[in-house]
Amino acid sequence: MKILTSLLALSLVAGLSGCSPSVPTDDLQRFVEKAQSRQPDPLDPLPPLPEYRVAPYSVTSLREPFTNPDVEILQKQQDEESAIKPDLNREKQPLESFELDALSFVGLMKKENTQYAVIKAPDGQLHLVAKGDYMGKNYGRIVAITVEDGESQGNQLDTRPPLKAQLELEEIIPTSDNHWRVRPRVISMQFSDN
Repeated sequence: MKILTSLLALSLVAGLSGCSPSVPTDDLQRFVEKAQSRQPDPLDPLPPLPEYRVAPYSVTSLREPFTNPDVEILQKQQDEESAIKPDLNREKQPLESFELDALSFVGLMKKENTQYAVIKAPDGQLHLVAKGDYMGKNYGRIVAITVEDGESQGNQLDTRPPLKAQLELEEIIPTSDNHWRVRPRVISMQFSDN
């Protein structure tokens, strides 16, 4: 027990001797006093607050996004979607064997007040199509061929007329829930220099 008491006293003396200032701290003390006596640099003033403007909310007539939609409206939308489907019994037209992106609208022709579009297929053949014809693999039906005068080319000699023409189609594509929906597509006439 005497040994334990003497070890405890010795460790207490060693611990207290470590707390004595054996390293001079005068320079640290002077630095702290100098730092505390110095005045801080003034802060930059805050920028002015922007003017508050009320944003107009113009969609009050639409359904709120966080409420359940009306069951009747949903049923009507589903009925409209289920009424859309391609006519699988009609005979396919030649341009329906190509992807729509592979076909080029290259010219126009008018015969007996009917506007025709000249379509170039990937195999190089030219086809005449009119409103109501089909093209592309997604049951694309031509709904309009629009032609409008373009701007002249100035003093440049140009053998082609300054026209802008578009072919408007409605494709019928499948949806993820086994229904069909209409997707409008537009093909613009392409001029080539060859």
